[in-house]
Amino acid sequence: MKAVVIVSIAILVSLGGQAETRPDFEDALRKANSLENAHLLESVNSESLHALTTARPGDMDESNSTQTPPEPNSSSPTTAPVDIYDWYQIGEYMDCIGYLRFNQAIADTLENTYDVLNQLLVKVRCSDQTLDEFKQVVGFFKSLPLKKELRKWTEQEKKKWQTGTIVSDLYFSVLADAKKQSANVFLRLGADALELVWTIPWYRDNNRDLKSSLFKVANEFFWIRRDSVFFSSLNPDAADAIDVVAKLMDKLGGINSSIVPELTNGDVMDCIKSGRTIRSLAQQRNLLR
Repeated sequence: MKAVVIVSIAILVSLGGQAETRPDFEDALRKANSLENAHLLESVNSESLHALTTARPGDMDESNSTQTPPEPNSSSPTTAPVDIYDWYQIGEYMDCIGYLRFNQAIADTLENTYDVLNQLLVKVRCSDQTLDEFKQVVGFFKSLPLKKELRKWTEQEKKKWQTGTIVSDLYFSVLADAKKQSANVFLRLGADALELVWTIPWYRDNNRDLKSSLFKVANEFFWIRRDSVFFSSLNPDAADAIDVVAKLMDKLGGINSSIVPELTNGDVMDCIKSGRTIRSLAQQRNLLR
């Protein structure tokens, strides 16, 4: 059975401050899902090309952390406290970084966009291995013709995107760093909330099968809800939002059920609203009680 993650709030320091906004990031998300990128729909492979994202943080084993202090990278200070909202933001980037439409949306500002993520990875004291892999990921994206419509890509260019593994390597390294700081649950929340508010609407609006993506998130929220210690530490609005999505697993008859019921429009909208609630609370730095 999948282990329930228990987070030690004592070592996860939530720093005070103003609500955090990233207008460039939000603009990229909107652009990626806009009609300007409708050409991505010309090929049924346009989404399967990001097979790299099958290893996003929420899909991996979440074995219980031993609360081991992080091993800092050689260039970062060791005294800075862990900011859970930095890890939350990293989770958002990890969710969209492997989607072709996101990288095409930021093609003109790719280096600037990913410089923000690089600063976050340094700030949370990710390992030198993680930082090096991230540089390789950015180099990989820069080597692709992101400013061209997908139908104009050569077969070799499509194959390069499809067979690349460096993004998956980065996911595993980031997750390992988060686990060292018992921050993996916040990494997951960031990735899953963005999946709900960004990917699920795109699947719905473009008649894609959204069940697999939605139930992955529901499965993760199911396990978060079962961790009574962590779940009770959440802002009640965040807990309620997680509960709404987790109940999709209850509709299945439990975590081991193989029956997938038909989703209603109400189910989908409730999940999207829950994702928006979690994102809003995170931006206000108000996920915890």
